[in-house]
Amino acid sequence: MIKLLWLLAFVCLQQLLCAQRSKPFKDKNTDTSLQAQEQVYEMPVVTVNENERSDQGAPYVPSVLYSNRDVFLNMASFHFSALRFKMRGYDADLFSTQVNGMHMNNLDDGNTQWSLWSGLNDVTRNSQLVLALRAGEQSFGNVGNMVSTDMRASKQRVQTQYGYSFGNRSYTHRWTFTETKPMNKKGWAYAVSASWRMAKTGVVPGTDYQSAAYFAGIDKKLGGNHLLSLVLFGNHTTNAKQGPVLKECSAFLENDFHNPYWGYQNGRKRNANIARAHQPVIILSDEHRINNHTTIVTSIGLVKGMKSSTALDWYKAPDPRPDYYRYLPSYQPDSALRVMLKDAIEADPSLLQINWDRLYEINRNSLETTPDADGIPGNAYTGLRAHYLLEARVVDLQRIELNRVYNTRLNEWLGFSGGCSFQSQQSRYYKKIHDLLGSDYTMDWNQFAERDFPDNMTAIQNDLNHPNRVLHEGDVYGYDYMIRTSKAAGWVQLVATKKRFDFFAAAEFSYTNYQRDGKMRNGLFPGNSYGRSIPVEFGNLAAKAGIVYKINGRKYFYFNALQMSRPPLFDNVFISPRTRDTKQETIQCESITSAESGFICNAPAVKMRATCYVTSFAKGMNVMTFYHDGYGNFVNYALSGIDKIHYGIEFGLEWKLAKRFTLNAAASAGRFYYNSRPMVSVTADNDAYVLERTVIYQKNYRVGGTPQEAYGLGIGYQSANGAWYLNVSGNYFREQWLDINPLRRTYEALEDVAEGSDQWNRIIAQEKLPEQYTIDFSGGGSVRTKLFGSAKRKTIVLNLSISNLMNKKNMFSGGYEQLRFDVETKNTGKFPPKYFYAMGLNFSLNCSLRL
Repeated sequence: MIKLLWLLAFVCLQQLLCAQRSKPFKDKNTDTSLQAQEQVYEMPVVTVNENERSDQGAPYVPSVLYSNRDVFLNMASFHFSALRFKMRGYDADLFSTQVNGMHMNNLDDGNTQWSLWSGLNDVTRNSQLVLALRAGEQSFGNVGNMVSTDMRASKQRVQTQYGYSFGNRSYTHRWTFTETKPMNKKGWAYAVSASWRMAKTGVVPGTDYQSAAYFAGIDKKLGGNHLLSLVLFGNHTTNAKQGPVLKECSAFLENDFHNPYWGYQNGRKRNANIARAHQPVIILSDEHRINNHTTIVTSIGLVKGMKSSTALDWYKAPDPRPDYYRYLPSYQPDSALRVMLKDAIEADPSLLQINWDRLYEINRNSLETTPDADGIPGNAYTGLRAHYLLEARVVDLQRIELNRVYNTRLNEWLGFSGGCSFQSQQSRYYKKIHDLLGSDYTMDWNQFAERDFPDNMTAIQNDLNHPNRVLHEGDVYGYDYMIRTSKAAGWVQLVATKKRFDFFAAAEFSYTNYQRDGKMRNGLFPGNSYGRSIPVEFGNLAAKAGIVYKINGRKYFYFNALQMSRPPLFDNVFISPRTRDTKQETIQCESITSAESGFICNAPAVKMRATCYVTSFAKGMNVMTFYHDGYGNFVNYALSGIDKIHYGIEFGLEWKLAKRFTLNAAASAGRFYYNSRPMVSVTADNDAYVLERTVIYQKNYRVGGTPQEAYGLGIGYQSANGAWYLNVSGNYFREQWLDINPLRRTYEALEDVAEGSDQWNRIIAQEKLPEQYTIDFSGGGSVRTKLFGSAKRKTIVLNLSISNLMNKKNMFSGGYEQLRFDVETKNTGKFPPKYFYAMGLNFSLNCSLRL
């Protein structure tokens, strides 16, 4: 509570500063008529005035101008993504995104929900980028990049545009329409946009896709110094998912794009893992321009909707997954049986796909009678009880945010920015029955508790408030809980612009609290599964500062540094939120220290940026849940004290070789390591006791999930009139590692194994993926012509992009070691790693007509 009071005091002070109406300083180079114009909600650049030029006769050097076309990111974003490249190895929650002043990072996992506006490219082009630790004027920022997108109607390009795309990526066809009208004499502007994307099947078998995105925005100018904006957008998506692949399965099929998530049902492909999402967003914003140097932008936004993902569930029946380890030849102890099974799979590849017809057949032959149904003594229910079904794991989200940003220039060389925000989010997590696969019902029982406590009818209930509940399609079962999160933050920033140096300093204080609210009284944990838990509260500070030395108007040296703490995510604090509100024994905020320095050149013929960086993460937390063969149950490994260090260099170059030819180059070379030995506590979903405590020996292992080195080199051509362009680039990747299984780096995993033996090395070794390369091509342009006898010329735009031009189909885009590990036999081949493969040659042809 004390932290919250301090935050409120800080916010009140900031608002008091915002309320000042002192006479602004007079800029000799500023036309006072500008005060009547509208303020563009973009990240401002530093202006040059006569006072600054003539100060004491010293030479004035203008500040570096940042734009969205960063020479490194411009190439890395388009050409390194095929192998899931992550800037500086950072996770997605270390990057921030705003739309019209509203933060778009989900409070539960910290990630940006890009899917909320996916497909609305025509109205999201007006974005400002703050690279890493630099100063921004819309928020404090993050360790990674900060993107602020302006979707207001009056800031869109005036156009009426129809578009069509054809390709072989996640979707095959895309249709788009966008219309925007400028501000009229009455001060109104509007914009609408929509897109439809679909694919009957993607590059990976069984992955169909459908998406309908929409946008509507309207602006109203009030009194000359207020711009009121309202936008509504959303994206309704349904897509069949791709699963990770075992090398053994892809070798049998001679196809790296094997997808174990689908199978044939009555001769047609059906995917068991379907993702659906629709979470509309509405944002109301007001931009108040007090004078030519001072603006206040206030935004209030709401996100509300659901996302879900289906999966197979089964009760007292064999595992239906076709790549289950017991069904594969490598698991069979008898050599003759291994050969027989291998021959059978090669003769009939459908054995590695889901057998839907078999699942239906089992359910249609499972007539059972359940006594005391729905908790009513003597009430017997008879029907086909499901041994297999499709569950839908649902997240029902609602988030509201109020954000205010204040920007002003205090005098000719000093600028001030500040803001405050409040976010409140409720996320309901539950699963429901999506399809009973030909059966009539199932029971809301915990089958693991039913096995461990066969005579205890209380322990087996998932919800004691509704015992022996008979379930039908659409019913909620298994787990049902809410996470209620609130976050308040305030930040300030000063930016100074002097003759040879620029400085900035910024600070932020935030307060976060969340609590679990259980909707089911679990039979194993009746005392701490239902109702609201005790809130978990965190107060966090962040500060950053930077300096730029201006050699001249084209060359700059800079140095930035940051120190911050951030709260752990809720699912890294609550050990098993599906069943109870038990928390980790030690809860700590993660500490992050980061620094970067570099050189920038912005010359007409050469644009270049070179940066070296180092980032240290300390006191991280994580909870991993999986089925443990030794315990015969789902277990939760709660890790604390996770330290990491990331360091490396970034280099980007754009060199105009000749009038029409440009050389582009990008390089990212880093090393990302775990830098500690975390402690782990092991608990089971069916047991409140800590089963074991041990140390994870993961220090000096590589952080997986991204190539730690990526290099690109390209040549671009542009026609004399700038209407047509061609680009060819080659990309090279190395130092890519699998995500490790911490269980294999414990004393128990290596107990009784001879140190230095082949078995020892197999257990502790981290797999390094092979070096890989791609070649990409893009080209296009526009023409203006008269269509259908019209008097006015129309613009036709054509673009073609081809990735992986050499059609390399054996490239790994990522992978991980399975968390399951046989501690008894120490056999790493029993649960081998799983991999994701990059697509082969893929293309997209885009055509648009602008009226």
